[in-house]
Amino acid sequence: MLGRKTVTNNHYVCFMIDFKKRKRKTEKGILGVPKRPMLFSFNVRQGEEWSSDSEDSDYLPSDEEISNTKRKVNKRKRIKNCQEQKPKESVEKLTERSGVSLQLPEEILLKIFQESVNSQGTLPFLVRASKVCRTWRNVACDPTLWRKVDLSFGWIKMSERVLKWLCENRLTHCTDVNLSASKFFVNSNIKLLTETCSQLKVINISYCKVTTETIVTIAENCHQLASLDLSFTPVDAVCLQSLKVLLPKHGPYLKQLTMGGNTYKSFNSVFNLILSHCPQLEMLDISNCLFSTDIVLVNVKKFQNSCPNLQILGLANSRIGVSQEPGLSSFPKLEQLSVAYNKPGDQPRSCLNLDLVTRILHDSPDLKLLDLRGNDNIDCYNLCNIDSNNLQSLHASNTATQRDGSQYQQLALLLTKWRRSLVELDLSWSTLREEDLKHAFKRLVNMTDHCPLSSLNLAGTNVTQETLSLILNKCQDLTSVNLTSCRGMTRGFKREFLTATDVRKLRKELNSMNSSDSSN
Repeated sequence: MLGRKTVTNNHYVCFMIDFKKRKRKTEKGILGVPKRPMLFSFNVRQGEEWSSDSEDSDYLPSDEEISNTKRKVNKRKRIKNCQEQKPKESVEKLTERSGVSLQLPEEILLKIFQESVNSQGTLPFLVRASKVCRTWRNVACDPTLWRKVDLSFGWIKMSERVLKWLCENRLTHCTDVNLSASKFFVNSNIKLLTETCSQLKVINISYCKVTTETIVTIAENCHQLASLDLSFTPVDAVCLQSLKVLLPKHGPYLKQLTMGGNTYKSFNSVFNLILSHCPQLEMLDISNCLFSTDIVLVNVKKFQNSCPNLQILGLANSRIGVSQEPGLSSFPKLEQLSVAYNKPGDQPRSCLNLDLVTRILHDSPDLKLLDLRGNDNIDCYNLCNIDSNNLQSLHASNTATQRDGSQYQQLALLLTKWRRSLVELDLSWSTLREEDLKHAFKRLVNMTDHCPLSSLNLAGTNVTQETLSLILNKCQDLTSVNLTSCRGMTRGFKREFLTATDVRKLRKELNSMNSSDSSN
C-alpha cells in the first residue's frame, strides 16, 4: 500500500504530478475529443491550465525556492518605494532644469525672444519655442514678436484655414511680410492677408503669380504702405493701369519701390507717374527691365528734382540713356548707384555712357557704393572729378580703359582719392598693363600709413607677384583676394583666397619667395 510506504517529499510530489497528467489524458470533451491543456491564458478557468506544485496541500517548498520568493518580495517592495518617491524627485529636477522658464518673468523672456527674432527671424524660432512649455508658448504668442514675418521659405504648410488662423491670431500687429516666390499666395489669399492685417507697411510679392487685380487690392487695403517689391512678376501685372491706382494713393508715402525684372510697354509714362507721385522715395530699383523700345531716355534733371531724398538707385542691365537737357541738379543723399551691365554675347552693348553717370553723381558727397561692371562705354578711371570722397566699394570689372598712356595716372589718382575709405575694390579683367598696376598701387602704398582695404579682386589682370606682395604687406586688413587667371602669377597662386587665414598664408609664402630670391 502507498500509504504504508515512507517516501520523501520530492518523490511524493513527482508521483502526484504524474498521476494528474494520466488523469487529464482520459478527460474528453463534448464530441469525444480529448481536452488540450492550455499553457497560458488571460481568462483563468479551472481545468484548463497546468497546476503548480504549490497548489498541493502536502507540498513543502525547498530552501532555494524560499530564497527566490524572498528575493521577489524584496524587489516588489523596492519598486513600490521608487514609484512613491519618483514624482517628488521629478518635480524637483524639473524645477532645477527649467528654472529659466519657471523663475524668469515673462517680460524678460519677451526681450530675449525679441533679440532672437531680430537675429534669426520670426520663423521657425517662435513655432519651436512655443512647444517648450506653457510659459514659452504664452510669450511666443505675443503679437509684437510677429511684426516682421517671412512666409516665403515654407516653414508653415499653408492652406486657407491656416492663413485665416494666422491672420486672426498672430499677424494682427504685422507690419512687414515677405511672400516672395510663394505659389500659395495668389490673388484671393493676398486679398485675405491685406484685409485682415491692416497695419502692413512693407510687402514683398516678387516672383509671385499676381495680376493687375492683386496690385489694385493692395492699394485699396493697405493704408500705411511704405515699401513695395513688385520685381519679376508676370507680364502686364505691373502696368500703367495698376500703377494709376497705386501711386496716386500711396506714392506720397512710399520710400522703397522695386520694379526690376519686368516688361514695360510704355515705360516713359510709368516713369513720369513715379516722378509725379513719389517725392519721398529713398530707394528705386528698375534693374533687369525690358522695354518696348530699344533704349529709354530719362530726363535726369527732372528725376533729381522730383526725388531729392533718393539714396539707392538700381539701373543694372536696363537699357536706359540720358536725354539732352540743359542745366544740372543732384541727388544730395545718394549712397549707392548700380549701373552694371552683364548681358549675354548676342545682346547689344551697353548704352550707358560717362555723361549719364557724371550727371547722376553730380553733388553726391555721401556716395558709398559704385557698380560699373561690364560697361565698356565707361572709363571708370575718369571719375576722379566726382564729388564723393568717402567711397567704400568700387566695382569696375570689364570697363573701358584709354590707350594714350595716361591710364596708370588716372588709376593712381583714383586710388589716392579714396585711399582712406576704400574697403572693396574690383578691377578684374582689366586690360591695364603690368607697369600701370605696379605704379598705381605703389603710389597708393607710399601715400598712406594704413589702408582699410579688405577685399581685392584682380582676376584676369596682369598683376605680378612683386606688385601683389607690395599690396599685401601694406593692406593688413585684407580678408579676400581673387587671383584667378592672373597671367603674371605662378600656377599655385592663381585662385581665390577667401579667408583671412588664406591671405596670411599667401603673404607669408610671397615674402619667403622674395627673401630667397634676394639672397640668391
